[in-house]
Amino acid sequence: MAENKYADRSVTLWRNNRKRPDSRDPDYTGSGKVFGQEVEVAGYINECGPNSKAPGTKFLKLIFSVPRQYHAQAQQPQQQPQQQSQQQAPVAGPVTVPSSVVNDDIPF
Repeated sequence: MAENKYADRSVTLWRNNRKRPDSRDPDYTGSGKVFGQEVEVAGYINECGPNSKAPGTKFLKLIFSVPRQYHAQAQQPQQQPQQQSQQQAPVAGPVTVPSSVVNDDIPF
């Protein structure tokens, strides 16, 4: 088992030196651990709009996500039971309702 390299509730960010001009790449990237869950972090430098309380003020927006390797592992066990249940479920054909059951007097 891999050794735990992050202290809980801590994140390390690095400036993204590979950011492409005119792209949506994050200004900062990093990783850490929040409440026992390893996370990846993307940081974006934004500026408040003209209608905000502090127009022109810059701020850092952070987006946390589950690392891809953990996301893929979490998806695998869930997909297998769904596939099994889909294979076992009977396929239904078109349903015909007799005219004696249909009530056209319903006002909606």
